[in-house]
Amino acid sequence: MRKAINGTLKILTISSVIVSMLLILVAYCTQYSIKEKSDLKSRTNILAQCLDGYDENSEINILTKMYDDVSDIRVTLIKSDGTVIYDNEADTTTMENHFERPEVKQAVTYGNGSSSRNSETIGEKIYYYAVKLNNGSILRMSQPTKVIMYMVLTIMPIVIIILICVIAVSFVSAKHLTKYILDPINEVDINNIGKAEIYDELKPFFARIANQNAEKEKTEKMK
Repeated sequence: MRKAINGTLKILTISSVIVSMLLILVAYCTQYSIKEKSDLKSRTNILAQCLDGYDENSEINILTKMYDDVSDIRVTLIKSDGTVIYDNEADTTTMENHFERPEVKQAVTYGNGSSSRNSETIGEKIYYYAVKLNNGSILRMSQPTKVIMYMVLTIMPIVIIILICVIAVSFVSAKHLTKYILDPINEVDINNIGKAEIYDELKPFFARIANQNAEKEKTEKMK
């Protein structure tokens, strides 16, 4: 019984800790993803305001100076017909027309748009946000999900350490709790149930045992 209770407590504790950690991790990743998307929108809108008022050639020159050496965020400038005229991560001469891209179509129609998908150009899961400029061009910025995965991998060692510590504490606690539960039962004197300090729920059980023992002794004396 001791092993059963101890084992059950350990399993319940470990399961609870693992589920809690997974929920915390999912919540963290979700919150981080929301923040990254919000930051990307802000950066795109600010850059769009800076570019408004310039012609396409000037826009390309500005973007080239600002983002050609930047690798953590992708910047693309697209003409109103979908032709890519600037991209800081790919050769525009090899890129297909982007007019049918969801975020571009939304930007053309509504002034801004967003979408998430696997990029055929660089082969990664990407979040895109696009804004229509005053001259009709579309400014698009995108963030690879590898940044989010990097953050997850960064906190994983901390999560694992916490998990190990909590499990270790739970094992010790389970042992002491099992002892706390069983000691009063082990110390029960069957012949003095009324005086024994046991759980109320177990008193009927021990009373039946005492009655059975009394009947057995009575039967033995009658032989």
